[in-house]
Amino acid sequence: MRPQSNVLRRKFRMSMTLTARLQLKDGELYDPVTNMITPNWVTLYEGPAWLKSLDRFEQAVSAGQPLTVSNFELRLPMDTSIPAGELRAIITSAPGDPALPGVELSVVGAVLDDWGVARRLPCVRVT
Repeated sequence: MRPQSNVLRRKFRMSMTLTARLQLKDGELYDPVTNMITPNWVTLYEGPAWLKSLDRFEQAVSAGQPLTVSNFELRLPMDTSIPAGELRAIITSAPGDPALPGVELSVVGAVLDDWGVARRLPCVRVT
């Protein structure tokens, strides 16, 4: 760990203006009312976060229609414990952008460390 990591962590945490909920898929549940099987999500973290658009777009064709996938990076505090598994993040508040709350992101890659300052999660937007 770099000597100034604690200072950088504090500064970075202060710059986190969003709040997000990180969830892990923990099996599936049967809903007898709808007669459907739905994923069971367990909340691992809810708190400050930082979302960055990577300005990279992938385009594919689905059912004859173009489908554009935008890539994001969600950053969480360094002390956030993130196990392996199917993960999703939901933006719960964004004071500067009223369109972000409720946006669901799917974590699509390995969790990366940012010089011991933040956990970086590569994501794609689901909703």
